[in-house]
Amino acid sequence: KFGENSVNMVTEWEKNNIKRLFKVYDKDKSGFLDLKELKNLMADLQADKGLIGKVPNLTESQIDALFKEWDSNKDGKLSWFEFREGLNNWEWKMDDAERMQKRIDEYYHQAYRQKMLGNKEEARKLTLQALSLYGTNTRCKPIEIPQKEKGAKIKRGDNFG
Repeated sequence: KFGENSVNMVTEWEKNNIKRLFKVYDKDKSGFLDLKELKNLMADLQADKGLIGKVPNLTESQIDALFKEWDSNKDGKLSWFEFREGLNNWEWKMDDAERMQKRIDEYYHQAYRQKMLGNKEEARKLTLQALSLYGTNTRCKPIEIPQKEKGAKIKRGDNFG
């Protein structure tokens, strides 16, 4: 269906959100992650800190295996490009709708609290996070296009009869 977001893979928009997390875990700003940093990144993705509404469906041993597979030159590091290309090599699942709505409400609540404390920039950041997460609900719903019934006559407004 047109507009349907695949549940089992991530889109380019979602990869851009994940890239922000990748940069957070790249502590030395080298453009690479080691296995420990990758596991921390994956834990955040499984908690949907990338705000994409999807979480990777992986175990720790699967993460170890993927790291070994992706580390083609065996230097013990993964670049963003290597990681990005492998993002759809495993199954993703939609985050629980109730949990997602709870998180959205919490972001709005925190934003309101920060606004009342005079922290407008922090309130703005929290509101944007809530809106981003709320958008995942709409991106994942397909656009339904009604089908015309066979044999139905077109109704026109000009009757000459």
